[in-house]
Amino acid sequence: AQKNWEYELGLDRYNNRILDYHNENAINNAIKGCSSSNVDDVTGIDWYNYFRDTYGKENVCWENCNPSEVASAWQGSYPYTGVDKYSNIKLHDGDIIWMGEPFPTGYSTTPEVVQVIGKDAQKVFKGLQVKPYYENGMSFAEYRSSLTPYKVHGELNVADGIAMNNLQFGAGGLVQRFDPNFDYNCANGFLERLDAQTIELTNTKISLEEYFNMMNEVK
Repeated sequence: AQKNWEYELGLDRYNNRILDYHNENAINNAIKGCSSSNVDDVTGIDWYNYFRDTYGKENVCWENCNPSEVASAWQGSYPYTGVDKYSNIKLHDGDIIWMGEPFPTGYSTTPEVVQVIGKDAQKVFKGLQVKPYYENGMSFAEYRSSLTPYKVHGELNVADGIAMNNLQFGAGGLVQRFDPNFDYNCANGFLERLDAQTIELTNTKISLEEYFNMMNEVK
């Protein structure tokens, strides 16, 4: 196993938070049919993903997780094959983070980045090394069309780092933050979406030639 856990992770059915439990039925169901050898290889990240998929991302909070560990685990495979370095920081009441939209994922950037880079989607997302969206039949690939600020209520533990190691998607160099409990925090009032301050981005489309050149660079 990648990490030794003092207790197995289970689901508290009363408040839908991931807590340290032992012999919870949800755990037994999750590993039913597994051999003893591959059960030993299941990590905290695996349980985290299992509960999010089973009960809904907005209903699951991993209170004692290491945000940097989760952020790193979400990299290292196609198409984000590079793994960035993160440190854990605490966001405080009133702090602001900015999310690309639609479909925010928990990765964000800072007010300082937004102030300096402005409204150019390609500068924003190439600096954050984000893959543009494409599906068969589209005549171009496209970055997210807006940035929306979210206000912190209370304190949140997040990962903080510089986008550097996925050069297939841009030069990087901008600050990125990751909240492993983003959906839960939005649903439960710990993050407030400030719709009125959303910034509509320009220069969101790239050619298919540029997009496929990016994808051909994925190692």
